[in-house]
Amino acid sequence: MKRLLSLLVTGSLLVTPVLAAQTGVEDSFPAVREPASFADVASGSWYTDAAGLCYVTGLLNGTGNGNFSPSRSVTIGEAATLAARIHHILNGGDGTLPEAPETWGQLVLTRADGTSVGLHENSDTGFWLDEKSLQLCFNLDESWNAAEGQTVTLTLNGTNYTGTLNRQTQSWKPPFYFQPDFHTQNYQQYYDDLWDALWRPAPGNWSRNTAYYLETVLHTGPNQINDLGTTATRLDFVKLLSLVSGDLLEPINDITDFPDATEETKDVVLPFYQAGILTGTDDYGTFRANGTLSRAEMATMAARLIRPELRQEFTIKTVDDSRYTLTALDLKGGQAEGSWSTSSLLPVTYEDHWALYRADGTWYIPEKGMVFLDANEDGLVMMQAADDSYAVADSTKDWAAVPFTPNWSCKLLGDGLFISQPSYGADPILHDRTGASIATLTGGGHWDVLSNGLAPCLDESARLYGFVNTKGQWVIPAQYNSVEHFADGYAMVRKDSGWGVIDTTGKLVIPCSYPQLRHRGGPYFYSSAVGASDGIWLTADGSAVPAAAASYNGQNITLTGNYFPCGTYYLDRNFQPVTPQIFDWTGPVDENGQAFVGLDGATYRITLN
Repeated sequence: MKRLLSLLVTGSLLVTPVLAAQTGVEDSFPAVREPASFADVASGSWYTDAAGLCYVTGLLNGTGNGNFSPSRSVTIGEAATLAARIHHILNGGDGTLPEAPETWGQLVLTRADGTSVGLHENSDTGFWLDEKSLQLCFNLDESWNAAEGQTVTLTLNGTNYTGTLNRQTQSWKPPFYFQPDFHTQNYQQYYDDLWDALWRPAPGNWSRNTAYYLETVLHTGPNQINDLGTTATRLDFVKLLSLVSGDLLEPINDITDFPDATEETKDVVLPFYQAGILTGTDDYGTFRANGTLSRAEMATMAARLIRPELRQEFTIKTVDDSRYTLTALDLKGGQAEGSWSTSSLLPVTYEDHWALYRADGTWYIPEKGMVFLDANEDGLVMMQAADDSYAVADSTKDWAAVPFTPNWSCKLLGDGLFISQPSYGADPILHDRTGASIATLTGGGHWDVLSNGLAPCLDESARLYGFVNTKGQWVIPAQYNSVEHFADGYAMVRKDSGWGVIDTTGKLVIPCSYPQLRHRGGPYFYSSAVGASDGIWLTADGSAVPAAAASYNGQNITLTGNYFPCGTYYLDRNFQPVTPQIFDWTGPVDENGQAFVGLDGATYRITLN
């Protein structure tokens, strides 16, 4: 799920309105209707003026029932329509996009008796291209069976192609396909026409005129107007605005970079920062290219483009370098496998073997021929030998791995424990970190997710879930429709249609009233409505959620130690960046604030202060 972001973060940036030089652009966008009072647009919110301006100028409509729906996500087609209207008005139009000709994108199959079918209306239409042939495959009703093997006509973009209606032999494809007669027709022209038609919206589609404008006026190309019904990102809309903004991006801010800039985004996005149309989503000017675009964000960007006086002068805050230190690591020519790292162990691969680099600078070298499978924060390492047997080792010790042969499966748990299963269907065996067997696990629990001494278990008679201990005894009665395993002392549980959270005593610390729930480490949980792009943060320990957490809706970040690794940087518990967004990867953090990170191809030990 993509995160719904705010374009403007009130009070987080040093932002003040600026009266830009009058370009005359505001004269092109006069009010064309009376203002509306939307029930869901609060007076004085960061997007209030923008929503009102876009409405009175005809760029945006309401969503019905007196609402503007500021937090609703936007499709690429909706974003493209707004951009096209802006361009049309700037070039002397009134924002009413020209209608696409009937033959534009036309895709019709006609048989000898004159009956036809519009293939765009068929959701199972598809095409396959190999080196020698192009196949347009489709479903048809039974009346077309008689036409099999007969000559039919395919109309593409107003051009007729004759060919044969044939049957597929592959069961996974739609049953019919059209085979053109390339002896009398141009293969390349057919291919070009078919490619264009398949990208273009069908007659009657609401986005058809927008797509036509994008292709014929803005010259985006047919393949760039595909999936207009999918959810737009912030980057999608900025790219669209860059097509129509022309010379309207007069710089008012001396900004040369932003934290999450990439080769793909910087050239397109940076001019909008410099022009005061974008300010970022946090104190540091983070753009969040893949964040879901909301109607409020879209309206704000558009309003600032057409009204220079709404643009913002601001400066970007930089991360205090004193909050972290880096120590370069010598991996002896090996390649760090950052995605497998824990706070204390870093897998390192070489051409013919692998090893584990310990946080203290020493190494754990496994037996030759062993293959690394997993490691956990307790220092346990799971490996597999050439004969497919498993072995588990305590990497904090210098003794050999404890072999388990044969084993059908093996799983590392927390608390210095792991389980092995001798064969399929056999009762799992619980081991301590020395390899000693401490219990045979019975009672039907889901032992592969045993945590905090408790495992999820189904009561077959009641068809409800609870939790059992390592002896198979019920500790938390079966009373839930579904449960997740414990982590950090909490487990998510579902009763009826709502999710909540319990602690290890079974106490309900977050009520079962949320349609979706995700554990984000420690006491932090995140909830969103099904299909929604935004949501709320919750805490199971009753502590207040920092306001800055709202900027990270929808992001799959998990607390480790006292920090959130975010891929290219770290956040603290207040959801404030403690490092710049510069890293290739970021590993889990231990209780002392230490972790492994990648930077410019090298590996470092980072200490977060």
